[in-house]
Amino acid sequence: MYKYELGAFELVVLEAGPYYMDGGVLFGVVPKKLWSGALAPDENNRVPMATHPLLIRTSKHTILVDSGYGNKLSEKVRQNYGVTYDSSLVDELAAGGVEPEDVDTVILTHLHFDHAGGLTTLDEDDLLQITFPNALHLVQRAEWDEARRPNERTRAGYRPDDFLPVKEAGQFKLLEGNYRVTTGVQIRVTGGHTTAHQIVRITSKKRRAYFAGDILPVTSHVRLPWIAAVDLLPLTTLEEKRYLLRSAAKRGDMVFFYHDAECPVAKIVGRGKDKFDYVPVGPSQ
Repeated sequence: MYKYELGAFELVVLEAGPYYMDGGVLFGVVPKKLWSGALAPDENNRVPMATHPLLIRTSKHTILVDSGYGNKLSEKVRQNYGVTYDSSLVDELAAGGVEPEDVDTVILTHLHFDHAGGLTTLDEDDLLQITFPNALHLVQRAEWDEARRPNERTRAGYRPDDFLPVKEAGQFKLLEGNYRVTTGVQIRVTGGHTTAHQIVRITSKKRRAYFAGDILPVTSHVRLPWIAAVDLLPLTTLEEKRYLLRSAAKRGDMVFFYHDAECPVAKIVGRGKDKFDYVPVGPSQ
């Protein structure tokens, strides 16, 4: 757990479980000789990944962005992704003084299982429960449609048990474009990784931060051409990365990297025309 102050807001980076991903999947067309210098692969060509949901605490709201992979993964998926224990999201929240019932809003960048898996939980009797019973869950309608009717290429990323119970309980609000959640918290639709992937911009007292979701999954992806092979619209990802990185570099904004195991938060620095680097940001003291 890492806490940051952004103006009047408290931003808390949560640990919701590590896993491993094939390096070729994460880096797409980038040659292994290049990407392995940034993230060293294991004997199975997998690189270490994290899941870092973000808790946004304002004077009026307790907002969670993404939810980790939860505790419902099959043994096959666990083996494929090197998952050795269930997500620790609820325990992480409790350590910060937040119970699941306290969360009033959950923002989903998209509905892939490593982002939406924590929306539902198997209890001690193996019954499926909604993790955040008082929260309104926000996702794009086009993302919902994609998750409900996946094709052969997208099917592996979605698990209906993650999100169908939440929809059936009337706790989803399906958005159609950019959306203001509350003062200082805004959603921007990017597409790219999925058709209607969205990111979150957080602003308070003239300070700003971005939760980049899978547009910038790890810090290595600040290089514009480094785009995951699973992105449905890689050229859209490219342009959205360019827009976000230019904006963040201009103001020195913080960016939250959901999947980075070593550096979940960094400031973006420009290194010439459309070349960017990052500087890790430690928790607020």
